[in-house]
Amino acid sequence: MKHPPGRRGFSLVELLVVIAIIGVLIALLLPAVQAARESSRRSSCSNSLKQFGVAVGARESSARRYPPGGYLETFMVKDAIISGFVFLLPFLEQQALAGRYNQSLPWSNAANLPVVATPLPTMNCPSNRGMSRLSYGTSAISAATTDYALSAGMDNIADGNPAYHPRVYRGAFMVARARDNRGVTPANVTDGLSSTFAIGEAAGGNDRFRFRSPDPPLLADQAWAIPTFGNRVDNPTPTGAHIAVVANVSYTNDPPVLPGTRTIEPLNRTDVKASYDPDSTARDSLSGFRSMHPGGGLFVFLDGHVEFVAESVAANVYQAAGTIAGGEAVGRVNP
Repeated sequence: MKHPPGRRGFSLVELLVVIAIIGVLIALLLPAVQAARESSRRSSCSNSLKQFGVAVGARESSARRYPPGGYLETFMVKDAIISGFVFLLPFLEQQALAGRYNQSLPWSNAANLPVVATPLPTMNCPSNRGMSRLSYGTSAISAATTDYALSAGMDNIADGNPAYHPRVYRGAFMVARARDNRGVTPANVTDGLSSTFAIGEAAGGNDRFRFRSPDPPLLADQAWAIPTFGNRVDNPTPTGAHIAVVANVSYTNDPPVLPGTRTIEPLNRTDVKASYDPDSTARDSLSGFRSMHPGGGLFVFLDGHVEFVAESVAANVYQAAGTIAGGEAVGRVNP
C-alpha cells in the first residue's frame, strides 16, 4: 500500500530568513512606535502647561497681579516660607488642597507637610516620570516632585531686598520679602505677555541631568511646594528649585552693581547649576530649564500659549524671553 507523502517542515535556513524578516520589520516599526508614544507624552506635557497658563491668568484676574515666586521672612532666601506654586492651587482645581495649606506658617511646619507630600498629576512631565516624591534634607522630609519651574528670568539673586532685583533682569516670578513682593502686573511686562516665559520644564530625578558638583554629581531634582535653595530645614546637598533662570548673573560687588556678568544656562544643559544661596549675593545661582523631550523643551508664556523651544535657540533670544522688561529687540524664540 502506498502512503501519501508527509508534509515537509521548514528548513533551518527558511526559519532563519523568517526570523530575520521579522527582526527587520520590528526595527522599522519600533522608531515609529516610540515617536508616537513621545508625541502623546509631549501633548500631555503641553496640556499641563496650558493648565498652568490658565491658572496664572486666573490668578491675575482675581488679584490683579501674577502670583509672586515666593515669600521670605528675612533678606535671605534660605528663609523662604512658601512656594509660588501654592498660590496657583485654587486655580488648578485644587481648592481643597489649598485650604489645607496654612500660608501664615513656613512650608516645613508640621501642619503643612501633608500638603508638601501630596503628588499632583499636573506637576510631572510623562516623558520624564509619573507622580513621585523625593526625600529632602537631613530630616528626610517627604516632598512631592515637580518637573516644571516658574520663570525668574535672569534674577538669581538670593536676597529679599527688592533693590537686589533689577527690573531689567527680572522674570515673571520674583522671590522677595512678603511685604515687598506682591507679584508682577501685566503692565510691568513691557516686553509683551506673548513674548515672556511664565513656566517652563525642569525635568528632575533623571540620570540625564546631574548637578555640576559635588563629585560624584547628584541627580538634579526639586519639589513643587519647597521654595528655592537651602532652607531652614538643613539640606547640605545641592538642590534644585521651584523657580529657574535662563542665565545667572554674578557681581564683583555686594550689594550688586549693574550690569554684572551673565552666564547663560542653556536649555537642556545636562550638568545643572545647583540652586545656591551663600552669604554673598555675588555668588548666588539658580538652576536652568531642562526637558526630556528630544531637541528642546516646552514653555507656557504669560498670555497662556505654549511653545516648544529648540535647544538651538540663540542665547540672546532665549534670555530675552525670560525677562519681563529687558527691552531687547531680538525677536521671538520661534519667528
